Amino acid sequence: MERWKTVSTHPFLEASSLGRVRRLVAGKTCSKVGHIYSACKRKAPFSYWSALISHEGKTQEIYIHRMVCAAFHGLPSAERNHAAHKDGNVDNNRADNLYWAT
Repeated sequence: MERWKTVSTHPFLEASSLGRVRRLVAGKTCSKVGHIYSACKRKAPFSYWSALISHEGKTQEIYIHRMVCAAFHGLPSAERNHAAHKDGNVDNNRADNLYWAT
C-alpha cells in the first residue's frame, strides 16, 4: 500500500513510500495538485533518480531518494546528511530502503 507524506524541506511536495514524488499545491503554470513528477536517471558518477520541479518561478532539480528520506525519516542531522540505500541499489527509492548516513 502506497503512503504519502509531505516533504518538510519542500512543503508543496509529497513523497511516497514507494519512491515517487507528487505536487501537493497547485503551481502557477501547468503543475496541478496530485501531479506525479517524472523521474530521470542522472548520468555517472552517481546515477541517482531526479526530477525537475518549478515553484514560485524557480526551477530546480531534486533527488528523489533525498525527498523520500526526508519525508519518512525526518531531516538529516549535520553529521548524517547522505540519503543512503540499505541494499546499495540506487534504483530502489522505497522509504523502507533509505536512511540518513555519513
